[in-house]
Order: sequence, then C-alpha cells, then structure tokens
Amino acid sequence: MFFASTGLYRSGYGDDVKTCTRCGEAKPLDQFRHQKDRNRPRANCRACDTARHRGWRETNRERVRAYDNARWRSTTDRWPQHLRSKYGITPEDHARMLAEQNGGCAICGVTEPGGSAKRFPVDHCHATGAVRGLLCSRCNRLLGAACDKIETLQAAIAYLSRGVMSCS
Repeated sequence: MFFASTGLYRSGYGDDVKTCTRCGEAKPLDQFRHQKDRNRPRANCRACDTARHRGWRETNRERVRAYDNARWRSTTDRWPQHLRSKYGITPEDHARMLAEQNGGCAICGVTEPGGSAKRFPVDHCHATGAVRGLLCSRCNRLLGAACDKIETLQAAIAYLSRGVMSCS
C-alpha cells in the first residue's frame, strides 16, 4: 500500500520502502536519513544526498576552503571554553597541572604533546568525567585503544615482558 503524504510503501510485513525523489528508486528506509523536525525519512536517499553534497563542495571549492579556514582559525579562541565545558578546568588549571607534571606527559614524561596537538590533551575518566592528568598524544591514544581497562594494559605489559622478540 502506498501513502502519498510520506512517499512510503507499507507491505504489512515490516519491510517498509520509500522512493527517492532524486534517483526514483524504491529503497528500504534505512537508506534514508531521518528528518528530525518532521519525524520521517528525508525525500532523497543517502547515496543521492552524498552525491549532491560532494558536487556542491566541488563547485564551491573556494567558499568551502574559506569556511574551513575561518572555522579552524577560531578553534584556538574556543580552547578555554572547551576546557571549562568538557573538563571543568581553566587554562590556568591546565598550566598548573603541566607544571606539577614537570612540564611533560604524566605517563612517559615527554615535553612535547606530539601529533597535531598544540597542547597536552586532558586525560579524564569517561565514566565519571574526573580529570586524571595531562598526556602526550601517544599515551592518550594508548589509553583510548585499551578503553581505559587496567586488565588490557596489564596484559600488554605481560606480553612485552615475555621477551620473545627484541626490538632493539
């Protein structure tokens, strides 16, 4: 059964489909982005939306570049706000923590944040939000890859301690 108001076909078996207004193909609803303000799928399928978006970016390359440059230029101005809203600390707290850690990473001690980071990332508990310290980019990724699980990190230490292979 077709419902003209939403463009949906309902078969009665739960496999609802919608016809994309751009390509004209009938596709399952999971291939359409959800229109939050109207509580229904968008008119165009994801593939057509993506193609349209890429085409617009291609034809408006200078406009996109100017927007991106302005956006990234302003991120340094938002750093104090980011620290306050996400971690509940100020830039002064960040500087104090770094001084308490002898100007380096809390784990490995390097004095450069590394990667594309201009400052040491704030390490925090994802469950409670409590700030633990400042880490370099490598150590921050290490903890993230281990999902902050002590057991995983201990297993990694045990693995490295076996001494089967030597890196040096």
